[in-house]
Order: sequence, then C-alpha cells, then structure tokens
Amino acid sequence: MQPKDLVSQELLDKVSPEWWTTEEGCRFLQKQELKQTWVNLLAHLNFDVWFTLTFRDSASSAGLAIARTVRLLKSACKEIHLECNAFIVAEEHRNGTYHAHGLMRVCALSKEFEQDILRHLWQCALDKYGRNSFTPIGKRDAVSHYVAKYLTKNFADYRLVGFKGLRLNSSSVVQDPKLDTRCLGSE
Repeated sequence: MQPKDLVSQELLDKVSPEWWTTEEGCRFLQKQELKQTWVNLLAHLNFDVWFTLTFRDSASSAGLAIARTVRLLKSACKEIHLECNAFIVAEEHRNGTYHAHGLMRVCALSKEFEQDILRHLWQCALDKYGRNSFTPIGKRDAVSHYVAKYLTKNFADYRLVGFKGLRLNSSSVVQDPKLDTRCLGSE
C-alpha cells in the first residue's frame, strides 16, 4: 500500500516524500497496514457489544487480565445460557497494571433482551472485579479502530474466545418481526 492509503493528508503534508522510503518510514507504514488489517477483520466479525473491565486487585500482566476476563465471561454467560464470542485485548496502564477491552457478539433477539444481558454481565463484573462497562456498539468502525490501536501499539496480548450456552434455532422461536433473527443458529 502507498502512504496515501494508510495515513491522513495532514500527515502526508507534514512529512517529506523521501521519509516514506527510509527504514523508519517503511516500519511506520507496515504498522499502519497491520492496524488497518485488524480494523477490517474486527469490523467484519460483526461484534455487537463493547466492554472495558478493570480489576480491584490489579492485574500485573496482560495474560492475567485476559485470563480473568475469560473466566468472568465464561461464568456469566453460563449462568444465563448465553452463547457468545469475544475478542479481548489487554491494555497497560501507566503504573504497569492492565485492564481489558473487548468486543462481544451476543446476538440478542431484541433490544430489551440485549439490555438484560448487558445488565447481567455488568453486575457479574462489578461483583467480581469492580469498575466496568458493557455497551452496545453504535459505530463498529470506530470501536474496531480503537481496539486495533492497542493491538498494534505495543503488539498487545489478545484472545478470541467462544462460550457455549443455550443454542436457539429459528424453529424454536416464535417469529416476531421485531426480533433480530440474523444470529439464530440453524440446526
């Protein structure tokens, strides 16, 4: 890819054209290309929930932050028989501890059901670890950019996980035009 495909016009105007061919310029472009690849992948996976999870008892490593998040989501999803997928990335605080950001696909059948799921996840996280948020994704591309920034910033630790719960199929659900059936599994 060319610099014009990966960076803003403002940055192109500030940097001389020769810089892009230097070793530093090439490394920068490679990182930008990797970031754009992550953005495209994450946006393509159609996650519908964005979350942040911090820990009362500090997580001293990215692996610990991710492991705690996986355990929490697995337990919380099992309690309500929810099948979901999550992409989790650990972000380091200035003090060297970590918190987790993540994207989830919960495939709620309605907005009311989605709110119930998010409320349950939030309460489980609050009880176990402390401050957190679970929010429906409004702008998928913006959230994908944010997560990709941390993936490429320091080549962060990340994990893609799936949790099995109750699997619905379209024949077991009364068809209601207000329901979002895109996520129903077919048996």
